[in-house]
Amino acid sequence: MQDKSTIEPSEMPLGEPHALQEPKTSDSGGIEGYFLAFRIGDRQLAFPLDKVERVIRMVALVPVPEAPDWISGLINLQGKVMPVITLRKRLGLPLKTAELDHRILIMHTRNRRLGVIAEDVEEVMAVSRRHLAKPEGALKKSPLLNAVVRKNNVVYLVLEVDQIDTGALIEFEEHLVD
Repeated sequence: MQDKSTIEPSEMPLGEPHALQEPKTSDSGGIEGYFLAFRIGDRQLAFPLDKVERVIRMVALVPVPEAPDWISGLINLQGKVMPVITLRKRLGLPLKTAELDHRILIMHTRNRRLGVIAEDVEEVMAVSRRHLAKPEGALKKSPLLNAVVRKNNVVYLVLEVDQIDTGALIEFEEHLVD
């Protein structure tokens, strides 16, 4: 059986968002949680794995007239239409057209399912308590930042999924219905 901490994102079981997050203990202080590590531009980012339903290949996005620039389009996933967003603007990066080798992370927020474009999906990380920290200093002020993971000389910013799903997205969806 393959070690859960090394499962490639493309092998993530579909429809089983919690299959890879069973806590286990180790000599390094125990596993705090599992995170999906991904990259946007030069930013190393992560989401808590329990918020990620699946990772899919980039598909054609349906453009939405008059949509904010951070909404890349809509997809129909198993009969459900959902927005796909880019975080580049919120991360201070220039907007960029999605490419075929990008991935879409299908996320659960408190309000809905939505897609987030990732330029590269790296791994599912099992993170021990000693590698996980709450944001400090100026980083504490960012509502988008949930935690910081330091692993293998790389710093990953763990994003708060529910902060991505802002009131602006709700207002946009209401505009679509009107």
